[in-house]
Amino acid sequence: MFLAVDIGNTSTALGVFEGERLVARFRIHTDRMRMESEYRVILKNLFALEDLPPPRTALLASVVPPVEREMKGAIERLFGVEARVVEAADTGLEVLIDNPKEAGADRLVNAVGALAYPSPTGRYIVVDFGTATTLDLVEAPNRYLGGAITIGPQTAADALAARTAKLPRIDLVPPKRAVGKNTLEALRSGLVLAMPPWWKAWCAASRKRRERPWSSPPGASPKPLGPSAPPLTWWTRT
Repeated sequence: MFLAVDIGNTSTALGVFEGERLVARFRIHTDRMRMESEYRVILKNLFALEDLPPPRTALLASVVPPVEREMKGAIERLFGVEARVVEAADTGLEVLIDNPKEAGADRLVNAVGALAYPSPTGRYIVVDFGTATTLDLVEAPNRYLGGAITIGPQTAADALAARTAKLPRIDLVPPKRAVGKNTLEALRSGLVLAMPPWWKAWCAASRKRRERPWSSPPGASPKPLGPSAPPLTWWTRT
């Protein structure tokens, strides 16, 4: 059994694999105040819930160092295995940014995951909707070329609720119509429908700066932005 842990700013995802088969997955709240002993209790209960044997290996990808430290200690003490932490050098990726050490572990493992899928052009855009939304350009066989970071949709919704007197917190579900007839519809229209066009703006900006262009979003038919621009394979995760 192999335990994979993805520690994000808002939530932590855990997957248990037998070979390449995912046999169980869990999601817990990321709490910077939680101690190693608390994580041991959580892990023990989660594994007991699914009647899982202890893992033989464990790997952590983290963007929250305090939680990474406590989770790593909990896994090693509870299961008696080494919990390795993802580093750029361990991924096999050629990280082509100014300072490869700045590349977040979440973005690197996303790139590795995307490269496992076939692409007719060997090029990918990887979109990850989390506390922050990241959009990365990856090229086969192992090149991570960089990308963009912006606010996550739920983070934006929470910020509006926190910084305004009358706007409520909302769930991110598609509105019934684009032109909102009430506050909830207007918020959902803005956050669900109006935010995605920044992807296209990013594509257009890269083409204007003579960087490698790319094309349409997930679900759309690939359409090159120019005669010499091959389409990309999109790979998204939430």
